[in-house]
Amino acid sequence: DRIENYENYMRLHPLMEEGVRYALSLRESLPGRYDQGEYFVLLQEGETQPIEEGVYEAHKRYWDIQILIEGKELVKWQEISKLTECVPYEEKKDAVFYTGDGISFQLTEGMFYLVMPKDAHMPCRHGKQEAHYRKLVLKLPVL
Repeated sequence: DRIENYENYMRLHPLMEEGVRYALSLRESLPGRYDQGEYFVLLQEGETQPIEEGVYEAHKRYWDIQILIEGKELVKWQEISKLTECVPYEEKKDAVFYTGDGISFQLTEGMFYLVMPKDAHMPCRHGKQEAHYRKLVLKLPVL
């Protein structure tokens, strides 16, 4: 969806409104991690990678709300139940990795998506042409 519509999703998580507002306040900050009590925001910047070279990731302790603030990226998604685990869950990184088929969607500046623990995603990808991106990743704790 578009970030201006985020209020439609507020009832999904009690920290979502506060978290999104805080994340958006960091738009002009330097890339890095910004802790805010129960949640944190990662400000990331880089170049996309070929979609055929990626693997899916999923998280058990946090939801991801990824907000693209500059550039574009291709993202792949699939339910973890339809994928094959290739790297076991690592508690410290809160990440498990998968391979398999899924659907792709294009994010452009001003769009966001949300993934929960049942969702695997392959972010920061491109099809034919590399692209620059700058985004905010809001990490909300699973309730």
